[in-house]
Amino acid sequence: AVLIEAARLFETKRKSADQSNYQAMHDPLTGLLRSRPFRIRLEAAIDAGRDTRWLDDALFHYADWLARAGRETRTDDGRTTREGDYPAAVAAYRRLLGEFSKGETRYHDDAVRSIERITSPSLGLTVSTFFLPDSEIEFHLGWRNVSEVKLALYGIDLVSDVAFAGDDSSRE
Repeated sequence: AVLIEAARLFETKRKSADQSNYQAMHDPLTGLLRSRPFRIRLEAAIDAGRDTRWLDDALFHYADWLARAGRETRTDDGRTTREGDYPAAVAAYRRLLGEFSKGETRYHDDAVRSIERITSPSLGLTVSTFFLPDSEIEFHLGWRNVSEVKLALYGIDLVSDVAFAGDDSSRE
């Protein structure tokens, strides 16, 4: 009787974890818009460990979510925003790699690349839109895993300062 009850409890726990993972992955309203339910459902599936057949899916999607919007922060004006929680994401990716070897999960190579992307130095400079002559130009500078950034901006006139290859008008 004790073994039958233990088997029933085990099966109930596994089904609950499978259901949590399924709901997190297939509910069209989850994800970043409803981040708390998404997180709770994936954590329930992950807590079941290898007892669920969805552990690799749950770990990978949880790590991906952590890297994108895993941490809630408040701005100076009181608004709530979400940003990546990179240490937690790397820990989740590493757990995936520790639990599953290369042939056991389809996420192995993606997890390796994601860890590399998060932990490698990166620097990006973007402009948000096109700009007109004499307009004020807004740009965004972002970096990760870089101790120092030196930036110098120079104004140029694209008509007179730049000669494009194959441009016959500059040969006059």
